[in-house]
Amino acid sequence: MTTIRLTNYINAIACLAASLLALGIGGSLLWWVRRTEWEYPEYVVISILGLLVGLWFTWAAIKSVWSIVIGERLHVRRLLTKHTFHWADIGVIVFYQRVPRWEDIPVARHLIMRVEFKKANRSAEELEVFRDEALRVVKFLESTGRSDKIRLALHEDA
Repeated sequence: MTTIRLTNYINAIACLAASLLALGIGGSLLWWVRRTEWEYPEYVVISILGLLVGLWFTWAAIKSVWSIVIGERLHVRRLLTKHTFHWADIGVIVFYQRVPRWEDIPVARHLIMRVEFKKANRSAEELEVFRDEALRVVKFLESTGRSDKIRLALHEDA
């Protein structure tokens, strides 16, 4: 389990707990004020604020669960491209490396297209750096057993 995924799980659980707590406090306070026949109207404002905070935490929990389901790959891409690689193109390859079926995604085609794009707009030195970084990604993916299509794409473009 990656650190990012673990963080997302912790965020989701914490937001859900805070949501339940705030909704519980706000709802029970509103119920208590109603039972006392509205003798304490100032508590109505507090209970409504509690309910709003609970809804806000519910939204945060939903966003955390969404980041576990789909957004985690975006965070991985941002981290890897920001700290490891010069171009975001390489991050796209690592972005897809968790997908179980390679035939669902056009990684090889994407890499070929991006290398050709780099040839058209970049110097030979920059293209060489790009290829070196792509080969580093392939070596990383070889350790996971998911590099066959990317390796094929790199050789087709050579």
